[in-house]
Amino acid sequence: MDKHTLFAVFAVTALGVLALGAIFWVWLCLGIYKPGLRRALAIGSIQISIVISLYTLARGAPGEALLNLFVPLPAAYFIIADASKFTHFISHFAIVGIVSFVGCSLLSVLIKATRPWFFGISTIVALLGMIVAAETVSRTAMCEAATLAQLGDFQRNTVYWSLANAPREFQFQIHALALVDDTAFGWSYRTMGWYEIPTDAQINVWVGGETAICH
Repeated sequence: MDKHTLFAVFAVTALGVLALGAIFWVWLCLGIYKPGLRRALAIGSIQISIVISLYTLARGAPGEALLNLFVPLPAAYFIIADASKFTHFISHFAIVGIVSFVGCSLLSVLIKATRPWFFGISTIVALLGMIVAAETVSRTAMCEAATLAQLGDFQRNTVYWSLANAPREFQFQIHALALVDDTAFGWSYRTMGWYEIPTDAQINVWVGGETAICH
C-alpha cells in the first residue's frame, strides 16, 4: 500500500469517525428535552465539551477547540496529561481554583436553575480564578528567583500569553528573558526557575511583554 492510498484510508476513517461522533452527539443532545438518564448524560457531556473547548481556545487553538466539542473525553485526557508537567507551578494557586469551584457549587444549591449546570459553571469560574492568581504567582516567583540569582530586571510575558502561545514548535518568544552581561537566562514554569540559554540560541529568543522591575 503506497502512501497516497494509506493517506486516503486514514482520511476516510477519520471522516467516518467524526461523522459517527457528530451523529451520536446530536442524538445525545436531543435527549436534553426528555427527563431521564439520557438528559443527565447530555447535560454532563455538554458541560465537559464547553469547558474543554474554552480551555483549548484560550490555548490559542480554535481548530482544536471546535473539534473538542465532539470528542471531549480524549481531549480532557491530553489536557490533564499536559497540565501534570506543571504541577509545581499549579500547586501555588490550586487552592484558588478549589475555593472558586466549591463556592460556585454551593451557590448552585441556592439557585435551582443552575443546579444541572453547576459543574460547567464552577469549572469555568475556577479556571478564570486560577489564571488571575497565576499571574501574581508568576511575577512573584520570577522576581524572587531573579533576586537570588542577581539577574536584575527582566522582560516577561503574561501568564495568559504563555497559556495561549507556549509551547509551540519553532517558538522564539519565551516566558521571560533576563540579560546579564553577555549571558541570557530564560524562565521555566516546570522548574519555577531561571535557566541559562546556550550562546548560539540567544540570538533567536526574545520577549515582547513588559519589563519587570523587582524591588
